[in-house]
Formats: sequence, C-alpha cells, structure tokens
Amino acid sequence: MKTRTRLLAILLSVLLLLGVLPPVVFAAPAADATVAAEPVEAAEPAEEAADPQLPFAIDLPELNLPRSSAPAKAPRRNGEAPAAIDFVWDEATKALSINGVGDMADYPLGGPLGLTNTAPWAQYADKAEKLVVAEGITSIGAMDFALFYELKEAELPASLTKIGAAAFAYCFELEEVNLPAGLTEIGQSAFMMNSLHSVVIPAGVEELIENFNYNQEKLSVTLPEGLRVVNYSFAGCVIEELTIPASVESFQSSSIVNTRRLINRSATAVASPALAS
Repeated sequence: MKTRTRLLAILLSVLLLLGVLPPVVFAAPAADATVAAEPVEAAEPAEEAADPQLPFAIDLPELNLPRSSAPAKAPRRNGEAPAAIDFVWDEATKALSINGVGDMADYPLGGPLGLTNTAPWAQYADKAEKLVVAEGITSIGAMDFALFYELKEAELPASLTKIGAAAFAYCFELEEVNLPAGLTEIGQSAFMMNSLHSVVIPAGVEELIENFNYNQEKLSVTLPEGLRVVNYSFAGCVIEELTIPASVESFQSSSIVNTRRLINRSATAVASPALAS
C-alpha cells in the first residue's frame, strides 16, 4: 500500500478533529487461504472472525452506524426467498466476484473493536484488488466491503439501484468505481476515505448526504440535473471544480477543504470561505 495514502488517511482523521477510535496496530496478514475453484455459497460463519490484520496504525473516524459483536447471518436459499449470493475468488488476478440475484445483506462491523468486516467474503479484505458485482444484483448492503484496504477498482452492474451505508468505507486504495445509470440511492459514508479521482452521480439520485467524505485524492465531481439535496457529501475533499445543478434546493458545503471554482446557479448554499470566491 502506498505510504502517502496511509499518511493521508491518518492526517485527515486527526486534523479534521472527528471523534476517533483508539489507534490500533494489527499483525502482518495471515497466509493466503485456499483458492476456491468453484463458486462458494455464502454460509453463516461458525464463529466470530478476528479483527482485520492491517499492516499499519490508523485512526478511524467513528461512524454512526450499526455494529455487532457477532457476525451477521449470510443469505440462504429458502423456497421462494431471493436466490443466495455467492462469490468466487481468483488468486491470480486478486479479483473477487459477487454473483446472485436480488439484494445483498447488510453485514455490520463486528469484533471487539468494531473493526471486523463480517461478510462471508471478509477473508479477502487484505487481498482483493478488484471487485466485480454481477448483473442481477440490485443492492449492495451496508458495510459489505468496508475495510477492503487493498481494493483499487469496483465494477458495479446496471441492475444496481442502491449502495448501502459505509459499503466501501475505509477502502483507502479505491480509485475507480462506476455508478450505474439506474442507481437511485447512495448510503451515508458509502465511499468514505477512498482515493477516487472522479465521481459521476447518476440522474436518478435525488439526495447526497455524507457519501464521499474525506477522499484522499483531488476529486472531479459531476452532479446531475434533478439532484435536490447535497449535504456535507464531500466534506474533507479537495475538488477542482464543482457545478451545482439548478435543481438543487439545499447545498451544505462548509467542510469541503478546497474548491478552486464553485458554480452555484440557484441553490441555497452554506459555504466556507474557501468556496466564497
């Protein structure tokens, strides 16, 4: 992992004076698990997983999101219930593929410190560099890929309509994600503390509330006509230029670090001095 990215993750947490969890140092990653040759159905974990083995110390801004001391239950096939979600790991390409039909379950962070991804694919949190979510999946659950700190790219399907809260939070290396045209909802802190370079919000999204906070790279943002609310969605971000569509009714921007050019046509904006020029 890039040293610069790690330092930025730490500095952002400290300088922005958020509530933080105690710094935690984790051991080196365990040996590689056996690669699945066939699709693996998501099964209920037998026991609580250990906290993620991060190879560096971090301060994590605290999320006001559900946490659990035990792993969440995985989706199962049961008569007319939605088909189970399964996954395939490719060791050669470091790619994790998620397959199935319907909505993915929420997996609240667990473990003694609330820093454990409890999804059935959590064993790849320190390995996966690419994520492919298959066509047919309609929503990604809350915290499904949180703390996948090696993830660089996420391919999302056209069938996707919702991304849950903190789904990709603390994916420090995430640089590229496509937001499908049919997407209508992006949860709180869904893309918190990533390294995205560009974000294009689909036309079906009407509200953005604390979604892309503390991105670690300069961010290009495209907002669609039809968007009504943008409240602290880019707090702590450095944005080169931001155009606010005429449809926006509420725009809260006081936590944006720097925007070189703000084009505000009709919104009621509460802006910091950095946005006043």
